[in-house]
Amino acid sequence: MKTIIHNDRKVIDIQLDFNRQFPFLNLEFFDLSTDALSTHINSGERYPDVLVSDLRESGANGELVIYPTMTIMQLEHTLYDEFGLKAQVFFKSGHHWMRTSLNGYWQLRHKNEKGHRICRSQQESV
Repeated sequence: MKTIIHNDRKVIDIQLDFNRQFPFLNLEFFDLSTDALSTHINSGERYPDVLVSDLRESGANGELVIYPTMTIMQLEHTLYDEFGLKAQVFFKSGHHWMRTSLNGYWQLRHKNEKGHRICRSQQESV
C-alpha cells in the first residue's frame, strides 16, 4: 500500500488510505510540540482534520510504502524518522481502539487479523 505524505495533505486522508488496507487498525497522529512524551499518547489529543504541516517541524514529503509484513514499530519509526510525524497504531477491540505499545513487533497484517477475530467473537457472543 502506498500513501503520499505531503505538507498540504490532511491527516484524515492518510488515515483513510491506511484503513482501506487495515480496517481493524487505526493510525493516529499527534502534535510533536504538545504530545512530546509517549506517556501522554493515550490521553493526548488526536488531529485527523489538520494538515501534515501542522504536526511536524521538519521531515520530507514523499511516498510512504506500507507492507502488510511491516511491524507496527517499523511503521511508527518510519513515519517519525523519514516524515517527522509522531504516530501510533491502535487496534480494534470490540467498540474501542486500544494502543499497541506492547505489540510493536507484531506485523500489521497479523494485528489487523487479531482485531478482526476479536470483533467477530464479540459479535457472536451478543
